[in-house]
Amino acid sequence: MPTPTRVAVILLGLLAVLLITYAGLIWLTQEAQIDASVDAGTDRDTAAQVVLLYLIAFLVMGVCSLLAALFLPRRRAWARQVGVLVTSLLVVMSLFGAVSAGGISPVGLLVLVAAIAGLTSLMSRQTKDWVHGVVRTD
Repeated sequence: MPTPTRVAVILLGLLAVLLITYAGLIWLTQEAQIDASVDAGTDRDTAAQVVLLYLIAFLVMGVCSLLAALFLPRRRAWARQVGVLVTSLLVVMSLFGAVSAGGISPVGLLVLVAAIAGLTSLMSRQTKDWVHGVVRTD
């Protein structure tokens, strides 16, 4: 397995752990988050929908990242595509969140850096060739 592919597998695994853990924390603290949104001026139904949306989004991205990390070493082309999708979505979401909030948290920065590094590793020529079984002579 080429080095960029190994890096991608490790980063996808790290992102899976972070995202699934974050979804679990949202699940455990959803009432407090809804109450905080209500205190900030959002109505309760909208706040509950937003919290549920984030929970589902992070859980789905975490599971997809885990599947990509598990199946990429087995040379599954779909795993590479799922990894590219998840990491690119995380980059966009992290940048949008940082711009809209006016800053980024340490965990958000870790997710952003891991997603960018994972995306570049997945998009490398070595990873693409290895997944598709192309033998390189250089």
